Amino acid sequence: MKTSATALLLVRVLCGERTKRVIAAVMPVVLLVPLFSQAQKSWASTVESHVVIYVDLDPTNSAGGTSLLVKEALIARREPGCMESVLVREEGRPNHLMLVEVWRSAEELSAFRNGAQYKRFRSDLLPTLASPFDERIGQQIAP
Repeated sequence: MKTSATALLLVRVLCGERTKRVIAAVMPVVLLVPLFSQAQKSWASTVESHVVIYVDLDPTNSAGGTSLLVKEALIARREPGCMESVLVREEGRPNHLMLVEVWRSAEELSAFRNGAQYKRFRSDLLPTLASPFDERIGQQIAP
């Protein structure tokens, strides 16, 4: 802050009125830019993995599939690195569900997906599916 006050004093002494007004208008923006770039850097350093699993259950066995998905959402929630795990049913289509998860890092997500429990869940869910399992993983690109 001391440097900016010195710079402002120098401008007042060396410049005309019009230049002073322009610099006075621009100076707050110039001083705030480093603060915004620092906030952006800290946000970018936390790369979370967002997962959406679309599940189309066989209508004749949707209760069994839904039960497995509810159980999986609760298990994932207790895993290290899982920040959120919710099961959502599509409006008007009771056998179409989405398991939405947010993981602190891709490594923690991968560790969970490679575990025996998750592999068992996938094999148990298979007979209840009406279409292939659709898992999509992405990273947040804006705060």
